[in-house]
Amino acid sequence: MKKMFLFVAALTLAVAWQVNAQTARGKMTGGVAYTLPQWFKPSFLHFKDDVAEAHKQGKHVMVFLHLDDCPYCAKMLQENFASGDNRAFMQKHFDVIAVNVRGGLEVVWTGSYRGQAFAAYLETRDNAAVYAFRPHPRFATVTNFRNLKKPLAVLWEDRQCADCARFHDRTLNHPDVVAEMKKLLVVRLDADSKRPIVDPQGNAITPAQWVKALGLTYRPALVLYDEGREVFRFEGRLYHFHFKEALRYVSGGHYRRFGGISKYNAARREELLKQGINIDYSE
Repeated sequence: MKKMFLFVAALTLAVAWQVNAQTARGKMTGGVAYTLPQWFKPSFLHFKDDVAEAHKQGKHVMVFLHLDDCPYCAKMLQENFASGDNRAFMQKHFDVIAVNVRGGLEVVWTGSYRGQAFAAYLETRDNAAVYAFRPHPRFATVTNFRNLKKPLAVLWEDRQCADCARFHDRTLNHPDVVAEMKKLLVVRLDADSKRPIVDPQGNAITPAQWVKALGLTYRPALVLYDEGREVFRFEGRLYHFHFKEALRYVSGGHYRRFGGISKYNAARREELLKQGINIDYSE
């Protein structure tokens, strides 16, 4: 009997160990440490004063919003602020102030910038085509967006989109993203197109007019709809994990439970890690 008890006890411990091993907490990878350029301007984050100081020097103020270990921030810093064609221009014309969005310092903003809207300014630029539209197996052809049954994802591209090719290669064709795209109706539109369509509110419009009404200024951009209303949008090239989670946030109706995608992302991250699933934030 004693031997049977020891055997059962040993078996129980072995099963418990196996369960714990199977549910070991996942890890987060893909973060990138970076250092802000020394030429960035130190600030008490009272931007009215910063703007006044910059104006005396004939400059503008640029605010660089960042997070610790953010791979997007690191890439942008490396390609635009530490090196690249834009650095000399920005250093000459802007006082760049870094703001950690999870920092503890109070930020005092100035009013809205007066003058020409950025979207209108971009329309005056004569940029050469650098991108040829690429197909994707999950893209659907839709001309009437009113009363759609599935959640809708509208991807905006144009021929001046320098990031779109890499976005297709690294994000849109990632297996996790492709799987998540199946849960939505995904439509890619040319932001310069003049062909007639009907928007989710039933308005007769062109893609060029629609993107202007949305105020989108960067490509690629994605606008997510559910039940005919906009739920979430972003402009820029998200990496695969954040992209698929943005799709899931809408397709799964999770936006109804959370007060915004930041709260959803925090809860989702903890859920995956508890399941032993690793999270890769890299491209």
